[in-house]
Amino acid sequence: MTMAHIPRQILDELRDVLDQTDPRQGELFVQLLLAAKRIFVCGQGRSGLMMKAFAMRLMHLGFTAFVVGETTVPSIQGGDLLVVGSSSGETATSVCIAGLAKKAGATVIALTGHPDSTLARLAHAVVVLPVRNIDATHSHTRSNSQPLGSLAEQSLLIYLDAIVVRLMTETAQTAEAMRARHANLE
Repeated sequence: MTMAHIPRQILDELRDVLDQTDPRQGELFVQLLLAAKRIFVCGQGRSGLMMKAFAMRLMHLGFTAFVVGETTVPSIQGGDLLVVGSSSGETATSVCIAGLAKKAGATVIALTGHPDSTLARLAHAVVVLPVRNIDATHSHTRSNSQPLGSLAEQSLLIYLDAIVVRLMTETAQTAEAMRARHANLE
């Protein structure tokens, strides 16, 4: 594959994944975010980086958002929402955190490629990002054209950015209002 084809291949793979997401799951996700007293996010590795980006955008929207594992995170409680990103749905740390949040009375939503995973079974709601379905559409490769979990992580980021756009509409936020909340100690 040449450099001229690689970006197009990646975009096609992303489109395939995102076209297979269930819009009803996204609407439920938006409603859970709007109803939450506070929002906590977590994920491990590169998925964790995507979740941190989402927490930043939630803050820009005016939500109270925390990244699990940071030193300033308060205790999670009833009325709070934990959003967990894990493509496999089996990442031990994320599954453990989801269990602790549920035990504390918080609502848990899982974003995963595996709706039958431990994390999905533990969560109150699930958004399925069907990365594993890409194998059937791109039969010329063993899986997708990208290494390791890149497709899952990119799909997660783009999906979460779409949720942010939907939240902008629901909360009547403008880019200017969000910019006013952007860090100014840079």
